[in-house]
Amino acid sequence: KDHVLELARGSRVPKDVPELVGLLNRAMPKELFDPNGHSMDTTYLDGDLRITRMTGSRFEGVRDIFIRRGSMEINPTASRKGSGGGSSSGGDDQ
Repeated sequence: KDHVLELARGSRVPKDVPELVGLLNRAMPKELFDPNGHSMDTTYLDGDLRITRMTGSRFEGVRDIFIRRGSMEINPTASRKGSGGGSSSGGDDQ
């Protein structure tokens, strides 16, 4: 089931191939469609989350975060009780 594309409720499969490619292009990070002169490294991976790092002149420093739908909820605008307003990371991903 991990490699199955399922349409959202009410969606239809486009009959027009260019339309399908356009839908996929709008839904994916642009750097995935321009492989010239850059590389992608996976810096973190588990069953629900993948973080990738781009290298190369055009996308250097770009990070993409992919989250499995329904596995977790992230709300960066929600206040956290007792957090002191900040967060820190325990290390560098490089």
